[in-house]
Amino acid sequence: TEVNRGKGKVLKKSSPEKPENLDENEEDRDVKLSGADEAKAKKEGAKAEEQKQADTDKEIKGKKRTPNAADVTGKKSVKTFSLIPVPSFRDQDLQRIKILQNDMVKYRPIQITREKILKASLHYEKTYKISIELQQQKATAMVDYNKLVESNKAEVADVRRRSKAQLSKAKTHWQR
Repeated sequence: TEVNRGKGKVLKKSSPEKPENLDENEEDRDVKLSGADEAKAKKEGAKAEEQKQADTDKEIKGKKRTPNAADVTGKKSVKTFSLIPVPSFRDQDLQRIKILQNDMVKYRPIQITREKILKASLHYEKTYKISIELQQQKATAMVDYNKLVESNKAEVADVRRRSKAQLSKAKTHWQR
């Protein structure tokens, strides 16, 4: 009999009598535990189950008795082994792209609103500057108008004064 020297339990090929209807290749493919090995495997399995049960019972009893049993006994830290598959680079990249796209879609209305506000504020500033310039032009025009009115009033008053003077001169000339 050959011995399988791989990892785990040793399996031995049993070589009972050769049946006549099996050829050489089919017999090599059949692997069976011998009777002694099968009994030994069952005993080991039963012992392992009993040991697990005893360990869990001890842990439960230890927890019930003292809340700080882990501190007293110096319990080993247990590292869990995650069965969640590790994503590939493509999956990570796709997830990153989806997150970025979601952010872009989420913040686009806010960005559009900000752009509208910026455009409106630029338009307001431009219009405000034009309004200031128009107010200045209006103020200078009013000053010029007032000067013109004053000069016109002064001229009219001067013309009236001269005309009165000429009229009085002419009256005096004709009345003599």
